[in-house]
Amino acid sequence: MKKLLIPTFILLTLLLSPVLVLAAASFEGGDIFRAYNNTKQDTPSWVDPLNNVDVRNVIEYQIRVTNQGENEAQNVGVRVDLPDYCGNREVATVHLTATNAGEVTDTAIVNLTSVGKIEYLPGHARYIDASGEHSLSDTITSGGVNLGNIASGNAHTVQVLFKAWGVPCPTPTPTPTPTPTPTPTATPTPTPTPTPSSTPQVLGTEAPRELPKTGLPLASVGVLAGLGTLGTYLFKRFKLA
Repeated sequence: MKKLLIPTFILLTLLLSPVLVLAAASFEGGDIFRAYNNTKQDTPSWVDPLNNVDVRNVIEYQIRVTNQGENEAQNVGVRVDLPDYCGNREVATVHLTATNAGEVTDTAIVNLTSVGKIEYLPGHARYIDASGEHSLSDTITSGGVNLGNIASGNAHTVQVLFKAWGVPCPTPTPTPTPTPTPTPTATPTPTPTPTPSSTPQVLGTEAPRELPKTGLPLASVGVLAGLGTLGTYLFKRFKLA
């Protein structure tokens, strides 16, 4: 039974040894991501947070990559997420990865004197190692860049550098307040003055003539005339009366 266990243990050790070797690398953590004001400072003074930054100031960022593990870190990747908002406190985040090491992140804060936004400046990304300075792709702030393998120890620390700057945020155009259209005042329609109608006049009609004032009615005169002489006498008498 013991003879069977010994070969099995040796076989498992051989199979697991590559995994143990790959897991032996580890990145330094802590304050590994800092910045300085490239416009206001002649000599870099890396700090976090970086205060009193005006819009249009150029900011340079530094990332310190140190493998503190026992073995070489393989396929070391660096990616930076810049803030995509307008404000006074701009926070950027760095991500360090490797095939055989756990991910390490850190933030760098830039405090602007007025509301603005941090934007990447293309063409300035680079890294410095024991052999000198090397350029990096501008994809450091999108998909990330690959530094290759990094040996263990502080002597093999790599500095990753890139630049950005503060830009003012556009001031939103205020929506104009609509001017209300005045309601027109209704003009009253004047009531027409009625024209009085004239009384129609019947043509061809005359007012009755006034009969002469006599002492006897006309009918009585006719009766007296029929009486002859007596009638004449009576007519004259009543007429004179």
